[in-house]
Amino acid sequence: MVEPVRRPDPQPFQPRRSSPTTDHHAAVKYTITHRTLYHYSSGVALCHNQAWLLPREASWQRCRPSRITIQPRPALSVERQDFFGN
Repeated sequence: MVEPVRRPDPQPFQPRRSSPTTDHHAAVKYTITHRTLYHYSSGVALCHNQAWLLPREASWQRCRPSRITIQPRPALSVERQDFFGN
């Protein structure tokens, strides 16, 4: 028996077209998880890393609460916006 094959969506991250009977502002919700692990052969006393991972608000998107979790907790952590607003 041959199983039907679903045609790949040409734009998988875009909201589907709304029908005339539905809301014209279709919402798309994403849950994104990123994990970076570092393994060293011996203990590390000093390390400088930058992470550009938090989403930003825009006129066309509303961001739900987000967070960055660092373990072990760093002695210093600073958040700032770059030139492009990220």
